[in-house]
Amino acid sequence: MSGTKKVARKAPTTKKPAVKARTTPPETKVGSLTAFLSFVERECVGDFVLFRGQRRDWPLLPKVARSKLRSSISSEETAMLKKFKAKAPPLLQYFPGGDWEWVAIAQHHGMPTRFLDWTRNPLAALWFAIREAPARDEDGALESGVVWVLDYAEADVVQNLEVEGSPLTNRKTRIYEPRYVDTRIKAQAGVFTAHVLNKRDGKESFVPFERHLKFDGRLRKLIVEPTSFRAMRNALHRCGVCAETLYGDLTGLAETIGWEHADDGDVVGSK
Repeated sequence: MSGTKKVARKAPTTKKPAVKARTTPPETKVGSLTAFLSFVERECVGDFVLFRGQRRDWPLLPKVARSKLRSSISSEETAMLKKFKAKAPPLLQYFPGGDWEWVAIAQHHGMPTRFLDWTRNPLAALWFAIREAPARDEDGALESGVVWVLDYAEADVVQNLEVEGSPLTNRKTRIYEPRYVDTRIKAQAGVFTAHVLNKRDGKESFVPFERHLKFDGRLRKLIVEPTSFRAMRNALHRCGVCAETLYGDLTGLAETIGWEHADDGDVVGSK
């Protein structure tokens, strides 16, 4: 037998899965109610579209993630919910059916929770973005407002609250469509994103919604020009969109009357 040279086999290489790059949400500038409505009519088609208005372009984080708390997020939100459930019953219109509804009501009345407010009503979202005069940055320049647009699917929605347990132990960021157990939720056509608290190396944190890979490519952003705030707010008021209608209570009525008789000090037109 003639000798044959053995060729050493190379160890098989394993390719690392490619990391999916996040998509930057497309932006559209609007400077009037007409332009805003034109975008909504043209681009926001179907039943699975949500809106969120912000006076400034903050990250999409729930209030509990933006609050200074005495101790860890998990311990403080548990304590706050327990206290709210103990003290709120005499003030409620309807008694909540479980922790998801308790957190929804607490969120709508200002308590820091892991829910983030959205609405099915684009005009409500716009009002929350421009309800006050534009903010200014550190250099004194006017900041734009934003209205986020989220396209979602039925698979993203919390389906069965009876088997879900508490939102404080929720393991997936999802959409929560609440029953109208509160006047404000109904008036604002309120919907929530329920966020997951990540725990790693002894630290707790939330991922900003715009960086969540599950919803990548499903967000859009409307940039509301700051010099248009006053005119757009007046236009919304003529259409019946104001604190009185969006809160549906005495607080909203008082705020609207006060606004109707005040000089809100907004900048009109560009400098």
